[in-house]
Amino acid sequence: MALARALVLDPKVLLLDEPFSQLDADLRSRMRDLLRRLQRQLAITTLFVTHDQQEAVEVADEIALMLDGRIEAHGAPSAFYTAPATLRAARFFGATNEIPGALSGIEFRCSLGSLQVAPGGRDGPGVLIVRPEALRLGNPAPATSEQPNTLPVKVIDVRYRGTHQSVRLRCSAEVALTATAAASLRLEVGEELVLRLPPDSCRVFPAVTGPASEHAEASAAQSPARTGRR
Repeated sequence: MALARALVLDPKVLLLDEPFSQLDADLRSRMRDLLRRLQRQLAITTLFVTHDQQEAVEVADEIALMLDGRIEAHGAPSAFYTAPATLRAARFFGATNEIPGALSGIEFRCSLGSLQVAPGGRDGPGVLIVRPEALRLGNPAPATSEQPNTLPVKVIDVRYRGTHQSVRLRCSAEVALTATAAASLRLEVGEELVLRLPPDSCRVFPAVTGPASEHAEASAAQSPARTGRR
């Protein structure tokens, strides 16, 4: 009803401050779909403020992430996940695996040895970030071990998530990583596998203290000129 009252005034800009925060999950999803349809049909520039990362990604053409009172990052939703601007932005949008070490060019030296990473990082001490979905699991084989960024690992935990499995892997005494595996893949605790970290999915950032602020929020901007870009 409040949304209808706002739209009847034919505003040039529509501001929505956490409008769906009190709704259950199913209704929130349907309301997000409705908002996108209305925004496209009426061509109203919309500023949508939310603390829900998934909500921001679903409704936005562009996202501005505010942490501790300042804009931490700004860009398209896909960039926040695949190419985050900062370590704090990477932590806020999606699960991360983090490995401390030091970068030189595209070589990252850490407790796991020398890993190849995506270019663009700053040389010196840093943190390697790789998403669980980017990690590749395989059976031990000589051919596999010749590929870069391939490590022997042991399964230490498996959690069934319905659409997928979350697999915890022991890489060394200091490092354990989480990978996403297909729900149909049969895995057992104690099983030995090989893990590959694709270099293009490994990004290194200067280390920061602490996780992303609990006071973070995202402003999800919907622009009539850009509704076709998701």
